[in-house]
This record gives sequence, C-alpha cells and structure tokens, in this order.
Amino acid sequence: MAKVKHVRTIDTVIVGWRPGKEKGTVGSLILGLYDGNGELRPIGHTSGLKAKEKRELVERLVPYETGERGSGDPSRLGHRP
Repeated sequence: MAKVKHVRTIDTVIVGWRPGKEKGTVGSLILGLYDGNGELRPIGHTSGLKAKEKRELVERLVPYETGERGSGDPSRLGHRP
C-alpha cells in the first residue's frame, strides 16, 4: 500500500516580498492573481524558503523593484479586536 498526497498547484504572480528575520533576506513572497477586471489582487504568500534562497532572492528581485510599499491588509496575527 502506498500513501499518495493530493497536491494542488496554481500559476501566480509575485507581487512583493516580506523581509526575513535576518537582515538582507527574503522572509516570504507575496503572491497574486488577476481578477476578471484585470486587477492584480494579492491572494496569499509562500514561505519555507531555504536559507541560501532567502539570501539569493534579494539580489534576484532588485531589477523588479518599483520603490513602492505595499498596502496589504494588517497581519491577522498582530491584530486583536
């Protein structure tokens, strides 16, 4: 008997990134999809990057930086009603 995990994938756009705990690293990538009106909407993030990837991604993403800061929703972890 073999256990087979169900895997779902989707192609997304990287709309930004969050800095990592270590200076000069990426903590997570913010992902987005285009809606029916052609607007790019954030849908979540990905993490679980290896330490080497976190350091390399900063340099790799520099050509795509606009200098703008994101305007995402406040973190649900730091928000208390």
